[in-house]
Amino acid sequence: MKILSLVFLSLCVIQMKADKAQTVIDYARSKVGCGYCWGTYGQKMTEQLLASLVERHGEDKIKPDKQRKYNMGKIVYDCAGLVAKAFNQIGIKPYTSAPSNWNNLAYDKKGTISQMPRDKVAILFRSDGSKMKHTGIYIKNDRFVHAKGTDYGVLEESMSAYSWTHFGIPTGLYSPDDIGPDPTPKNYPFKGKVIASSGGSVNLRNKPSKSGTILKQVKLGEIVTVTGEESGWYNVIYGDLKGYMMMEFIQEI
Repeated sequence: MKILSLVFLSLCVIQMKADKAQTVIDYARSKVGCGYCWGTYGQKMTEQLLASLVERHGEDKIKPDKQRKYNMGKIVYDCAGLVAKAFNQIGIKPYTSAPSNWNNLAYDKKGTISQMPRDKVAILFRSDGSKMKHTGIYIKNDRFVHAKGTDYGVLEESMSAYSWTHFGIPTGLYSPDDIGPDPTPKNYPFKGKVIASSGGSVNLRNKPSKSGTILKQVKLGEIVTVTGEESGWYNVIYGDLKGYMMMEFIQEI
């Protein structure tokens, strides 16, 4: 009888560990359709809350007219607030800003998006230079959920729909044995094909930031030489030009 009890207890512990990632996925998906508002983490939008948020963060960030139009009476999140509440469900306590999460949260694995294990739940980030500007939740199967912005609310999208640059798998989500070794570093240089889910070209910029000057709009399907990476961007040679492209837009060949 004691042996059976121990076996049952062990199975329950294994099941609880396996369910952590699914709990995050289920929470994130359940919030699709909720609204977006800067500085929120699952509150119901009311005039009282709106006035408090405007006083704290200013009208430019809160956009009170749009909040009244789209979100009054709805549950609202900002990007980091959604991430925090999803991982709170399993006892992990992220911060309520993307930069703080990237710099201060404990991770078992983190790096550029090209290094992310596609079979694990993770926190996603998009950088602009050295600062993280946006965050979301990778829910496996090349899908993610994020609080995208006031005009969009909380969405589930394909990884091809947004240019994430970094990821992190928080400590406590998986056991160390589940995480596995770090991926083998890429060998540079290599040839890559320019790709995108929409449009006809990808911008080659003079620095690894969307604020960088556009050196060339490179047509989809063109072949470039990749010589390294920096903050979610590839160092790229195209003809006689040297610049940067986001990793999502280059497929190694």
